[in-house]
This record gives sequence, C-alpha cells and structure tokens, in this order.
Amino acid sequence: MPRRVFLGLLGGAALLGVVAPGLQSELAGSLVGGAVGLDGYQIYTVTGGIPSFDPATYRLSLGGLVERPLSLSLDGIAALGFDTMHATFQCVTGWQVPNQTFGGMTMARLLAQAAPMRNARYLNLYSFDGTYTESLPMEVAMGPGVMAVTHMDGKPLSADHGAPVRLFVDHYYGYKSIKWLSHVEASAQPITGYWEHYGYPADAKIG
Repeated sequence: MPRRVFLGLLGGAALLGVVAPGLQSELAGSLVGGAVGLDGYQIYTVTGGIPSFDPATYRLSLGGLVERPLSLSLDGIAALGFDTMHATFQCVTGWQVPNQTFGGMTMARLLAQAAPMRNARYLNLYSFDGTYTESLPMEVAMGPGVMAVTHMDGKPLSADHGAPVRLFVDHYYGYKSIKWLSHVEASAQPITGYWEHYGYPADAKIG
C-alpha cells in the first residue's frame, strides 16, 4: 500500500478515536454490508442501504463550468455510444477483483458533449444516495481510464454495484469510483470527497 494512502488510513482511524462516542459509533457502522458476493466484490454503502431509482425519471446531469449543460436519460446516455475497458477493481482495504469488463461511456467523451470551460480544473461528483461525494482533477477525469459505467461483464449494473450509472477510475483505489451517480459538476475548485473528510488522501492513485 502506498505510504500516502497508509497515512490517510491512519488519519481516518485517529479521527474515529477522538470524536464523540455517539458519532464514533455512527461512523464505525457507516459501511453496511461487506459480504463477499459471487462476483468477488464486497458491497459497501455509507447510508445504511442501497438507494433506489426510477429508470423512467433518472437523469445524469453535467453542469457547472460547461458551455452546454446536459441532463441525460438512460436512453440519452445509450444514444451517445458505448465504450468498454478491461481493468482490475482495487479496494483500499486490500481486496481486488481482476479482469473486469466495464462498459459505458468514457468521461472524456461525456465531457466533450458538455464542453468544459477553460477555467474548469476539477470534476466534482455526487451520488443520489444524498451523501457520497468525490472529486477528480480535470486532467485525470479526461484520461482514458475514467468511465461512466452502465454495464459490468456484459450485463447492466445491479443496484448494489451502483445502478444505473457509477464511476470507475482505473489505477485508483475504489473509493474514487463513486456509485449511484446523479450529478457531475465542472468547477474551478474541488470539493472534499466523502472519505477524504475522514482522512483518506485525495490522491488515491495506486502505486
């Protein structure tokens, strides 16, 4: 494990030791599930359950510092085309699932539809669970390994994997790959991601 990530985890553990007892219990129990599924993943949430959505009304929006704000239905996302990527999902806690096929749309292609402004330096991301957030530098978000994922191994995402759309960031620890994606915002400033609030490093690159 890289030293910066190890130190971030130590920071998060230290935080749990100094907060009020009630809050400590809440944080310690915030990851729900963790059972290993047949596909090798451990399923986590930070809200106590898997959020639901209505496929007929779901929209993925992209706004902020862009020339052409987007609000895409599932059909609208599919109409933009389909990319695939073969990669390994790596959790910061140590487990991994190799040889995965992720399908969807590269974030670079999605951003090209919206045309980020020149002063958009970060991509801030929000989950419709109402709690989870993440942020990526724009140069990372525009790289070939970042994808808005709708399919895994040739099948539509399941709810526990982040349906209908999740992020996948190749060569970064899994906490960057936000599930249940609802809103993407191009910004001059980053937001603090959910786990970064608890001491995890903002740079979660593996290696």
